[in-house]
Amino acid sequence: MKIDVFDEWYKRGVTNKIIAEQIKRMGYGGQRLICDSAEPKSIAELQDEGLRAESSRKGKDSVKPRHTVDSKLSDRGASPLRGVQKKR
Repeated sequence: MKIDVFDEWYKRGVTNKIIAEQIKRMGYGGQRLICDSAEPKSIAELQDEGLRAESSRKGKDSVKPRHTVDSKLSDRGASPLRGVQKKR
């Protein structure tokens, strides 16, 4: 059985060392941490701090834009995402 648990802590301008300390304070120091695969240096630094950090596995086309903008609608002043007219 697999159980995914999500928790978060947000703060700007902190180092990976501070992040690692906070993860430990939150009680997740011994847990497996799946991290953004685009940040291998950060993953290595978290591992250096004793955390079980590992890279996520992303499949082909795993990151796609949620919305595409129709340039014809934009040219007419319509918002293609909401279907309402832009104020001019």
